[in-house]
This record gives sequence, structure tokens and C-alpha cells, in this order.
Amino acid sequence: MKYAVSYARVSTADQAATDLSVPAQFRRIDEYAKKNNLSIKTRMKASQHLRIMRIVTPSGDV
Repeated sequence: MKYAVSYARVSTADQAATDLSVPAQFRRIDEYAKKNNLSIKTRMKASQHLRIMRIVTPSGDV
């Protein structure tokens, strides 16, 4: 199995409220990883409209 890092971001509040939201992006990334035998080890998310970036590990936010 190969390992990967996933990254999702939104630029506007409108994107955050639609199917372009960070959780929706992570769902699509997870589907891709599963189909391609990838193990996501770290998740990174950024909300440009809030100017926040978080690294999310299996044990929670860092």
C-alpha cells in the first residue's frame, strides 16, 4: 500500500456552504484513495476566507 497526504481548501464562504466544502472534498479524496489502494496518513485543510490552515491527523487537529 502507498501512503498519501490529502489537502482540501476553500476560498470563499460560498464554496464552504456547497458541495465544494472541505468535508465534501475529503469524501472525494477518500473515495479516490480507496479505489487506488492509497492510505491517507495526514489531512490538511485551509479556509482562505477565514485565513486558517489546519493539519488533521488520525488523532485529531494539530
